[in-house]
Amino acid sequence: MAENRLSNSEVKKIAKQLPVGRVKAHSDGGGLFLHVSRSKVEGQENAAPTASWVYRFVSPLTGKVRDIGLGQYPSVSLDLARERRNQHRDLKVRGQDPVEVRKAQRAAKRALLDSAVTFKFCADKYIAERQDDWREDWAREQEDKLSNHVYPKWGKTALVADIDRDKVVDVLEPLWRTKNATAKKLRGLLESILDWADAHKHREGANPARWEGGLKARLGGNLKGKKASKVRHHSSLPHKELPAFMRRLVKDGTLGALAMRFTILTGVRTNEALGAQWDEIDWNEKTWTVPAERMKARTKHVVPLSPAVIDLLREQRAKTKSPFVFPSPLTDKQPLSNMAMLQTLKRMERTDITVHGFRATLSMWAYDTKIKEYPAEVIEACLAHTVREETVRAYRRDVSFFDDRRGLMEAWGEYCVRSAEIIPMHGKRGA
Repeated sequence: MAENRLSNSEVKKIAKQLPVGRVKAHSDGGGLFLHVSRSKVEGQENAAPTASWVYRFVSPLTGKVRDIGLGQYPSVSLDLARERRNQHRDLKVRGQDPVEVRKAQRAAKRALLDSAVTFKFCADKYIAERQDDWREDWAREQEDKLSNHVYPKWGKTALVADIDRDKVVDVLEPLWRTKNATAKKLRGLLESILDWADAHKHREGANPARWEGGLKARLGGNLKGKKASKVRHHSSLPHKELPAFMRRLVKDGTLGALAMRFTILTGVRTNEALGAQWDEIDWNEKTWTVPAERMKARTKHVVPLSPAVIDLLREQRAKTKSPFVFPSPLTDKQPLSNMAMLQTLKRMERTDITVHGFRATLSMWAYDTKIKEYPAEVIEACLAHTVREETVRAYRRDVSFFDDRRGLMEAWGEYCVRSAEIIPMHGKRGA
């Protein structure tokens, strides 16, 4: 039978004609047919007809006549239908049954989908396996990064095997110039999750989130990017304004203001202060031991408590029976939310600064007062920053510099609670 018997205009006309019976087959030759059918639903027999392409062939395996669908018209044009017919005919010439080949392909696809895992599955597993080795809020921070920046782009059902460099760039590029520090951390998280997926045989090939030999060529320059915005540090209060600010906190009188005073006086991070419990306080030694799981560096931190902090704690101890120094007003079994301190700043109309920024205030004060007997290593140790091993050897002291830290924190406490700009330290130096 001659091929290519139908024209595009003929197909368009035929597709609009209701067949006399249920189905009318129009041949294009070479086994290609346009089937035009009526609706089988009672009462809808006069509805618009449905036209679809079919390839009819004799199976080389069974010798029986078989039909295989090629798609509906007009979504599948005449030219495309012929192309698909030719592909199936090539299979038949090679001794394969196109229907059986299609069944095998669909079965393989279903098996692949059944065995495939999503990126979110891998991310959840990766975070769950590591959260016990990191500080308490680490897992939540990683989940927030993914929820805020990754899942809105990829969705929660994206297969991890489908994640390529284009998808990673799609997530990182908007952040690279505006929130570079966030983009840098997110890139590292994506690389780690994809490495985990590769190790568990959920994907294979080069890691699309890797910097060297990968993203560096797409995002440019060094890790921060040549035109990347500067890292924005937490806004801090100039130390000369601190005594007046502390007096306002005392007048505020709320639990949030009290927690902020404690945070400022001890120089710790917000979550470390809010998680403080009474059994961590040693009244005799006048110390507070922050457990490793609440510290950023995952190492316990012993904070020397100045008289100003001891007075604050005694005041608070008489007000609560909660195990937490600063309990939630809803239940004494949970600590105060960090929103309490944020609301305090809002009431004071000081949203231009952050609670975390007071650590910088302490640091600037310590450096600006030029206290020679307290080197940089001591100041950094007060802030629980990691001190390099070679520095420890050079200084020939215990890594915690505890005695020196106590002196510095007592001087800091005096400065915070008095109105003078600079308080003499050990009676040796003022400014």
